[in-house]
Amino acid sequence: MVVNKPRLDVRWRPDGQTVGPNEVAIVVDVLRGSTTIATSLSLGAKAVLATAEIDDARRLAREHRAILIGERKNTRIEGFDFGNSPVELQADRIRGRPVVFSSTNFPFALQAAADAVQVLIGALVNVAAVSQAALAVAQRYEVDIAIMLAGEPSEPHAKEDYYFAGSAAVSLSPSCRLSGQATDAAQFTQAHSPDQAIALSIHAQELIRDGFQEDVAFAFDPDRFKVVPHLCDGWIVP
Repeated sequence: MVVNKPRLDVRWRPDGQTVGPNEVAIVVDVLRGSTTIATSLSLGAKAVLATAEIDDARRLAREHRAILIGERKNTRIEGFDFGNSPVELQADRIRGRPVVFSSTNFPFALQAAADAVQVLIGALVNVAAVSQAALAVAQRYEVDIAIMLAGEPSEPHAKEDYYFAGSAAVSLSPSCRLSGQATDAAQFTQAHSPDQAIALSIHAQELIRDGFQEDVAFAFDPDRFKVVPHLCDGWIVP
């Protein structure tokens, strides 16, 4: 029996694109939402609940006795336990605890993928693991794969997210049919080193100027983790 290869496509949340019910989604916000979430779960957080509004985050944290992680304009929100920073997280404080997360961009990308058959969370720190997990879901349910890129307010087609898309496309190319957008992303990643991608990323340069060099370096270090965060009943779980 011949099994059709799943199609791999790349979408941009700032362009108003979404993911459909016949697709598995990988939601990506390399700097820094999905990187921070993957890190928190790798450090032992029980689950992560993402919300766009700060007041909602505070209320939900009280209800669930959760750790608060979040930022606005790159800076930790007042009263939150941690900023949106993977290097700031402390395992002894978050291990076994639920987390409520709020950031400028990631929650909206998550919403854009809400109709997908399954929603996975991807970053360069878990690119291999999440790519293979998406392929397994796509093959099991006979659906396609859509990479939903969060982008950034300062750069709607953020180079750091595009670099992830290309890395995933290169990894999955033997097993998937690449769309034109996925093929272009693969070519971008193959043509640029991580340092070159950082140099081209507007948001990476903003973070570096604001003193978050370690976060940028951390986020561009591929395959640190094998965790595959995925959405389950509204929570992101490992």
